[in-house]
Amino acid sequence: MTRFIYYTFILLSSLMLLSGCKKELNDIRDNDGYPEAQVSELDKWLAAEFEIPYNIKVVYRQMPFKDPIALNNRSVELSRVKPVMKAYKELWIDYLEKLFGKDFIRRYHPKEIRLYGAPNFDDRLVEDMDTPGLGTQIMPLYNVNVFDCTRSEAVYRLMREATFCFTKNMLELRPVDLREFSEYNIVKYNKWTENELQGEYSDRSDLMASFGYFTKAAQSGPVVDFAETMSLLLCQLPKNVNGLMKIDEYETPPPYKLVLQKKVAFIDKYLLENFGIKRLSDLSRVLPRMILQYPEKCMKGTSDNLVAVSYTHLRAHETVLDL
Repeated sequence: MTRFIYYTFILLSSLMLLSGCKKELNDIRDNDGYPEAQVSELDKWLAAEFEIPYNIKVVYRQMPFKDPIALNNRSVELSRVKPVMKAYKELWIDYLEKLFGKDFIRRYHPKEIRLYGAPNFDDRLVEDMDTPGLGTQIMPLYNVNVFDCTRSEAVYRLMREATFCFTKNMLELRPVDLREFSEYNIVKYNKWTENELQGEYSDRSDLMASFGYFTKAAQSGPVVDFAETMSLLLCQLPKNVNGLMKIDEYETPPPYKLVLQKKVAFIDKYLLENFGIKRLSDLSRVLPRMILQYPEKCMKGTSDNLVAVSYTHLRAHETVLDL
C-alpha cells in the first residue's frame, strides 16, 4: 500500500511538472510573437480572393526575427495589406484569369505570397528583388508599409516584383536551357558591388542597355537576367523598351542592341512554345497601360472595373507610337 501511494505521488508530480513546462513553452511562444491567430475579416477576404479560388496563401503575420530570409525586416502594417493585395489581384491575377483561366494561375503562380514591411536590403544596403533562399514557390513582396495605390512608382514597383517572381516560378516548372540566352551577352555576368547602387531598387535601364542588359540586377546571372528581362517587358510600354534599344551615337551601340533583341526574341519564343502566349499582344500592349492608369483609378475608387474595360478599350486605342 505504501509503495502504491509512493508511485502515485511520483506520477502526479510528473504530470504537474509537464503541465508547467507546457504552459511555460506557450508563454515563450507568445513572447516571441506567436500568439494564437484569430481569423479576422482581412483573413476571410484573403481566403476568398486568393486561397479558395487559386490555392494561393497570403502570409503577413510572420515576425521579422523569426524569418531567416529577412532578419532585419519590419512587420507589416495591417492597414497596408488589403490595398497591396487588391492592386495585385486587379492588375495581375484578374487579367491572367481573363486571358488564360484559373487553371493557369493555379498551376504556375507561386503557392504563397509573403508580405514584408521594409525593403529587401542586403548587408551592403543594396536592395534586390531576388530572394533565392525562399525558392520559387514563395513570392515575397517588400516595402508593403509604404505602398500607396495612388503613386505610380509604388504600383510599378509592386508589379515588377510580382512578375519577376512569377517568371522565376514559370521557369522552374517549365525549364529552358539558358546557356543560349547567356551566350548572347558581350559583357559577362558579374554581381554588382558599386556604392552608387545603395538604396532602394531601381531598373537603371538607361545605364545598362549600353552593356546588353535591360536592368542592373540582370547582370547577376542567367535566371535573374531572364526574369528581370521578362518582368520589364511586361511592365514597360513597348515604345519605352524599343527606346532602350535605339541606336545612335550616344545610345546603345549596334552589338549591344542585337544582344537585347536576341533576349526579347528568346523570351517571346519561350512563352509561345510553352504556354501559347503572344507576349506583345497578350500582355505588353495592355498590362503597362493598366499599371499607368491604376493610380488615377484608385484615387477615384474605380479600379474594380479596370480589367473589364482595359483589354478591349486599350487595344482599340493603340497607336503606332505605342508599338
